[in-house]
Amino acid sequence: MPEFIKVYLSDWFYNAGIVGFLKILLGEQRLDKQDLVKIGENYIVFPRSMFKGYADRYFQTAFEQYGRFENVKQVLKSFVNDLKKLQIEESCIKIAPKYLRKPDIEKLKDEPQKLALKIAQEIYTRYKRILDSFKYLKGKTGKVPSKNEFKKDIGVFILHLKDVLKVMDEECEAFLESEVKVYLSKLYGQKSFLQRQLKKDFKKVFIKDFEKPILNAKVPVDEKHICISCGLRPAKKNVLFDTGLSPFLGVNKDALNVFWQFNPKLPLCEICELIYFSAFAGLTDFTRGNNKVFYFVNRDSSVEELYNANLLLQQVLKKNTNENFLIDFFTELILLEEQQKAEYSLQNIALIEIDLSKDILPKVFSFNISREKAKFIKNHTQDLKSLARLGYEIKDERRYVLFELIGDILRNSLTYDYVNKLLRFYMSALRPAKRSSFKVYYYPYHLQTITKIINTFIEYVILRRTPMHEEKDLWSAYHRGKELADRLRTKKAENKIDGIAYRLVNALRIGDVNTFMNVLIRTYMANEMEVPAMFIKSFVDKNTFYAYGYSFINGLLSKDKQQEENNE
Repeated sequence: MPEFIKVYLSDWFYNAGIVGFLKILLGEQRLDKQDLVKIGENYIVFPRSMFKGYADRYFQTAFEQYGRFENVKQVLKSFVNDLKKLQIEESCIKIAPKYLRKPDIEKLKDEPQKLALKIAQEIYTRYKRILDSFKYLKGKTGKVPSKNEFKKDIGVFILHLKDVLKVMDEECEAFLESEVKVYLSKLYGQKSFLQRQLKKDFKKVFIKDFEKPILNAKVPVDEKHICISCGLRPAKKNVLFDTGLSPFLGVNKDALNVFWQFNPKLPLCEICELIYFSAFAGLTDFTRGNNKVFYFVNRDSSVEELYNANLLLQQVLKKNTNENFLIDFFTELILLEEQQKAEYSLQNIALIEIDLSKDILPKVFSFNISREKAKFIKNHTQDLKSLARLGYEIKDERRYVLFELIGDILRNSLTYDYVNKLLRFYMSALRPAKRSSFKVYYYPYHLQTITKIINTFIEYVILRRTPMHEEKDLWSAYHRGKELADRLRTKKAENKIDGIAYRLVNALRIGDVNTFMNVLIRTYMANEMEVPAMFIKSFVDKNTFYAYGYSFINGLLSKDKQQEENNE
């Protein structure tokens, strides 16, 4: 009789391990189209024999997920093809934009030989950069032709690149193991085959440490302790805390002071250890600037929903590499829920963000999405997407408006305080550079979109009522503010705009309606203009007053919309 193993949902990193374990085993197969693993409501069941060949699948999955080897290979092939094209004048002009700036091309377009040499030099420089960042490849390339050598004969450089590509093909397995070690060391530190002193045979070490003992049920166990993760199986002997758990979770064997009697041993069974060690395959990577960030969607409702949510996130990121991928993800997740349930509600869901470039713990955004909130996100998809590129910097730390806005929506904490903060940052950024520690990447017309989103969120999601005003009323207030600014510019009093805006923003920040109206009335009287009636009517409802007030300030600070768009 085959022995079956049961694994239950647990903490978020363990759940990432379950998703990763399933992906490693099943590849591209859907859960409902396979019969290798039984999927329960909150557990999976599989035979011990499933671990046969697990090392091969494990390494192949990590290799493909990292992707550097294939990417570099394609780049080197393109280098070879482009270097060959440099012999033909027309082709040389065509490929030049891939490697050179427009001024350089214009300068050399009538001198094809010099242009070809300039392109070849740029290809050479890029190749050297690749080698500097890919140490294992650098050790396999042999002597790289010098600049003087390839200046005399580009063919020497082409032959060298062909030799490198040949080595990459012939030693693919060695590259695979090396790349997997580089990739997983970032997530797991030095465990098993990831130890620094090991220089080869990484897969053999993995088989010795994990696959064979588990497959043959020959793992030495500690009979005194039960696994702290599953509570079902005896602990494996001598498991160090950071053997199965990633160091970015905050504890490793170097932090001995947190352990009882300074003993960094963890009661963890061999199955749970391997599940944790498979978590990399459950994470979805996203490139933000020069950094790679990992995401995981945690749901404790069921294994199937957990798996499908992360599969959906992966699919969304393949289509959308912009910052607005979260909007697409939640919108599609909501649509998926609608197909499955008459009354949809996304409960107990968390998005975990892991940034390995920073020495901080993962960010965990926990939230429940009610039916009203789900509809809100769905109905405002385009508005939210329009904010994808917006952000600000405080002392060189870049923050993104879209992420903050979505976070506040999901946590039910979105208020006018957010647009107030952005307005204050915007006005601070207008000061001379020496006086301001802020940089902003948005304009007042962007803030009007945010004001509109906040107003609708409060009306529909928080207050759950039919709004006492329409969207066109907010835009009317925006244009009243713009009209006042135009009048001040006409009177050569543009320098007064910021002072008026500061007083209005501060009044709204503390909810001081009287001060706001006092500033407004005095300003209008001084400029012989009639106070907009909408503010008098809005006294009866605080949310309406805030909506009109912030819309007015956005208009007051705005300039020509086309001009602001051109400055982005």
